[in-house]
Amino acid sequence: MRYIVVLCIAVAAVGCGGGSSATSPTSVTPPPPPPPNYPNMIGGWEGTVTFNISAAGLPSTTTCRETWVITNQAAGNFNGTWQTSSGTSAACSQSGGVQGVVTPQGGVTDIVYDAVVNPGACTRTMRTAMAGAISGTNLSAQTTEQLRCSGVNVSRSIAITMTKR
Repeated sequence: MRYIVVLCIAVAAVGCGGGSSATSPTSVTPPPPPPPNYPNMIGGWEGTVTFNISAAGLPSTTTCRETWVITNQAAGNFNGTWQTSSGTSAACSQSGGVQGVVTPQGGVTDIVYDAVVNPGACTRTMRTAMAGAISGTNLSAQTTEQLRCSGVNVSRSIAITMTKR
């Protein structure tokens, strides 16, 4: 019995000691980082969209009630439907699809509506990507665009402010 104890101590000392006969430690792979946590866009959103328009040097502003119903989200990509109504100085009665991208840090980018811009009379000649931020249940975003409507150049900025219901 004493011989077995001495042999175990000797084997342990060789395995733990330095020198050329020591075994190298095995490398440990750290666990992967957790997946990004995207803000949840799914659900109903309501707020306003404001159009600041300049046509032939004449400014005008219209604010409309806007609602979104976001039905799908995969990572940061979301989509659903939108609807406007109740314009302050012009009719706001449209609806369609909306899509965009939300980042884990709360940025909102690439918001695209399938809106019709005065069909037959206007052509969009330039647009910046609609982008903004989400904080908690509040979202704000803006874009600018240039239109050519019945031979007149039109500039407009569009700003949305939404709250998740």
